[in-house]
Amino acid sequence: MSGLPQAPLSVHLNPFPNPQPTMPKYRTQPSNVSAVSASNRLTRTLRLSLATCLATATVAIPASTYAQEAAATSGTITGRVQNAASGKYLGNARVDVVGTQIQGFTDEYGEFQLNDVPVGSYKLKVFYTGLDSKEVSVEVRAGEILAKEITLTSADAYGTGDDTVKLEAFVVSSAREREAAALAINEQRFAGNIKSVVSTEAFGEIAEGNVGEFMKYIPGITIDYVAADARSAGLNGLDASFTTVSFNGNRLASAASGGVGRTFEFESATISSASRIEVTKLPTPETSAEGLAGSINLVPKNAFEHAKEKLSINAYLGMHNEELSFRKEGGIGGEKQFFSLPNLSFSYVNPLSKTLGFTISGQSSNQFTDQHRTAPTWNWGQGGGSVTNPIMTGYTLQDGPKISYREGLSGRIDWKFLPGHVISFSAGTNYYATEFNNRNINFTPGTTTATFVQGGTGNSFGPSFTQSASGQGAVTHGQSFRDKATVTNNFDITYRFKGRLWEVDSSLYASNSRGWYPLKTFESLNVSMVNPDTATSVLVTNNTTNVTALQTRVNVRYESDGSPFPAPDRFFVTGTNGTVIDPFKLSSYRVNSARIRPQKGEDTFSGVNFKVKRHLDFLPFYSSIKVGGEIREQIRNVRAWQEDLNFTATDKNAAQFLDRNYNNADNGFGFSNIEWPDPYAAWAAYQANPALFVANTGQQEAARRFYLQNSQYITETVTSGFIQQDVKLIDNRLSLVYGVRYEKTEDEGKGLKINGQGNNLANIAANWRERGQNVTKDYDGYYPSINSSFTLTENTIIRAGYAKSFGRPNFVNIIPLTRVNDTNAVENDSIGNINAYTALVRNTGLKPYEADNYDVTVEHYLPKAGLASVRGFVKDVTGFFVDSKRSITSADIAAFNIEAAEGATLLANSGQIETTENASKPARLAGFELTYRIAELPYIPASIGKLGFYASYTRQRTTGAGQDEFTQFARELGNARLNYSKGNFQSAIGVNYTTRRKVTKGYLGSTTSNDRYGTANNLFVEFIPRRIVIDVSADYRLDKRWSLFANVRNITNEANSIQEVYNDFSPDYSHVNRFEQYGVLINVGVKAEF
Repeated sequence: MSGLPQAPLSVHLNPFPNPQPTMPKYRTQPSNVSAVSASNRLTRTLRLSLATCLATATVAIPASTYAQEAAATSGTITGRVQNAASGKYLGNARVDVVGTQIQGFTDEYGEFQLNDVPVGSYKLKVFYTGLDSKEVSVEVRAGEILAKEITLTSADAYGTGDDTVKLEAFVVSSAREREAAALAINEQRFAGNIKSVVSTEAFGEIAEGNVGEFMKYIPGITIDYVAADARSAGLNGLDASFTTVSFNGNRLASAASGGVGRTFEFESATISSASRIEVTKLPTPETSAEGLAGSINLVPKNAFEHAKEKLSINAYLGMHNEELSFRKEGGIGGEKQFFSLPNLSFSYVNPLSKTLGFTISGQSSNQFTDQHRTAPTWNWGQGGGSVTNPIMTGYTLQDGPKISYREGLSGRIDWKFLPGHVISFSAGTNYYATEFNNRNINFTPGTTTATFVQGGTGNSFGPSFTQSASGQGAVTHGQSFRDKATVTNNFDITYRFKGRLWEVDSSLYASNSRGWYPLKTFESLNVSMVNPDTATSVLVTNNTTNVTALQTRVNVRYESDGSPFPAPDRFFVTGTNGTVIDPFKLSSYRVNSARIRPQKGEDTFSGVNFKVKRHLDFLPFYSSIKVGGEIREQIRNVRAWQEDLNFTATDKNAAQFLDRNYNNADNGFGFSNIEWPDPYAAWAAYQANPALFVANTGQQEAARRFYLQNSQYITETVTSGFIQQDVKLIDNRLSLVYGVRYEKTEDEGKGLKINGQGNNLANIAANWRERGQNVTKDYDGYYPSINSSFTLTENTIIRAGYAKSFGRPNFVNIIPLTRVNDTNAVENDSIGNINAYTALVRNTGLKPYEADNYDVTVEHYLPKAGLASVRGFVKDVTGFFVDSKRSITSADIAAFNIEAAEGATLLANSGQIETTENASKPARLAGFELTYRIAELPYIPASIGKLGFYASYTRQRTTGAGQDEFTQFARELGNARLNYSKGNFQSAIGVNYTTRRKVTKGYLGSTTSNDRYGTANNLFVEFIPRRIVIDVSADYRLDKRWSLFANVRNITNEANSIQEVYNDFSPDYSHVNRFEQYGVLINVGVKAEF
């Protein structure tokens, strides 16, 4: 890596070339990867993209003269459909020629085109959910194009049946959520497959502009939180890494916090750029089969949704219930700052003409959260504890204030340069940064039962207290002070053509996400309590090890009046001879060392896709054939560094680094005014005098090994193609969409190559090669699918479908790393211990999970934009990734690039291989989903106002030999939202429910020795218990332009993260393993429309 010293390492140098919190310069390929090869790949992609666009344009443009296409005995009807009240053009409005089977739908611009309409007089019937259907008389003449502008309204919703009357803005605003509900229901009603569609206006203003917070109200979605952030989303009970996320149908990059996972993190996207979100639960051949769980697509705003230009602005103040003051406070960044923060978002749409328009959206969201964590460590197998009588051998209190900054800017230009031809250009950039300063104080009575000093006593414990053995306790401080930043840029150019027989859709796209943790301060200080009785204590065993340990060994006791949850009531700490110590005063501690931990990663998607559709007009029913393909390349490039530095000062008292900005704070769970060490102060002292913190040789070696292990690179190229047929039968009541998709994946991974010991810097330089192991692999498959829908009655639709899908292995599983011990004794290769005659390898030949998906849905559409539906689904999953240990074979030697001499020794001595493999054990996930949505409940007197209601409930279960592989699986999910409006006032309350989730595979505990859980036979399991979150919002319209609004997230301060560990016999008081609260987030502001 450029700028990184090879050996020996000077701790005064930053291991990354640009340590400051500015965007680091970053090469797409590592130093040992040919820049020419990467350039050639990109050049090939660009050339193919250009060729595709030119080819499709060559086919399409000559066909664009509609008059020449029309037969002499028929004509063409074109037009647009508009909501008379809101002024929006309506996508997916159904247009029927009454008395014929001719039917069409409007596109995203509200435009429709009906071809080959026989000459004569007809009525057009236009339908859109939530609006009154309308019939329009037309006269079709041979060879002519008839254009009709059609407006729809709703006498019930807008108080008038006259579609020529444009309602005032304040009336339109009161119906915004109704219109959003109507859009979602209409999209779902006419979709060719099973999916959910939600307008981004459906749930009011979203705190922080976080897409994840918005999506928690979509059926079947499970949101995974990291601290208070909605970080990722899983579908249908599966892990979030099996859900793909796209923008405008093209994959979005995610730096994944500088890691090598596939999980998309929502910090790479903002909601301001999207008009709606589509969640596909059963794919069609034209969409990727990769989403084993499903896929999420953010649909961008377009310039022709509105007839006139429109500007929307929201300005608000983001607050936290613990910091409602408007003065500067301490706790983050080493200085005092405001925690009530300004926020702004805007959207501007301008259809300059009927052929050219643009949109611009942006947001700046800033949010403070105060994170409180309590974490008891219960022990059922050590320290005298048992399953029925455990001992609390540790307790941690964490106080972690955090500020997040989210900024985004996006735009789109739509140009209809010829009739039927549209070119769209979209681009966006998103910046996310967060400062989190987590502070821990750790009380550890320990697991040792015998005394450490002469005259002392052994440990004792009960449900409400723990007393350490004399001299066997410890109290320490720890921190995680890190800044994180992510920048994501994306663009796409899309060309669409729609003619009488042919349709073309092609795009060129790229998305890049860079994430990094800059070297801005020490990540943590190693701070331990000093034993004041060191000089007067006599050890039971007087040796060098115990004499050194005596300096930080103390007596620790905690007590509770009742249950020890959420934290013990009292702590008592004394020296080994009984001297009382105040554990909350920093002068009771010393500084031992500090740690630096910069990290960065980059993720890039680039590709081209094309789709060509041919209407089969020679058939007596509607049918079309669509073919297409995609070439996509993804590059993941990750590097990380971690190094410990010893504190060399003579005076090691921790009070010299007291955090003076955060020493009078509420620390949560009844704690306050704890004195904390300040890594920023220590960093400033280090910058002034680098000799204060110095890495010894062993720490330099460990840092170098850490870097080499975490320098990882992979390129993945996916080539796919599909053929799909759409058919409508029985007077358009039966719709079939079926076909097959082919996908081929080619991976080239680069990881650490180990040719020998790395026990010193010289051996590391000689034997460990950064990204020296290069492995290529490929796999492919065919993925058929069929989706059907039958209109049983005008408002009842039955859907059924099947699709085969797959989920790729995480990059960490397939980037190569091979470690071998060819001796007859346990050996430490400086990464860890390896058993005799054993190879530890990453299986670069892992194949994806695969699933056969079956879905049946019955949908009944209600008046006033309502829907009641029942969905049943089954996923039969195979190919789980499981850890395995077996005898090594000659095939393994070749497959994992094991050196010939080492391989021969392993084979000769019946050696073992430990790796990850695809298991043959299958599993089934099956469940049902209930949804009820209505924009306006009936039978509510007008004097009371209008009530809208939405609710969904999902219940699912797993069976089969592989069911334990479903980690984070939620058996039940539920959402509900009640909207109220009267006059200029609107309000809503939303409830999100997630049942208990299992965190671990199988059972906790060692199978070979006694540990915290005793043994695996005790059947301990780790769970995240059920969670109910309530959000509320209100909106008051001042006039036709201005409104006041407020929303409160998690109004009951429900814990964001709880982990419980227990079995059938452990007592209730020992179940909680971790409990975290992040407070209540409040936004108050003003919004305007012009």
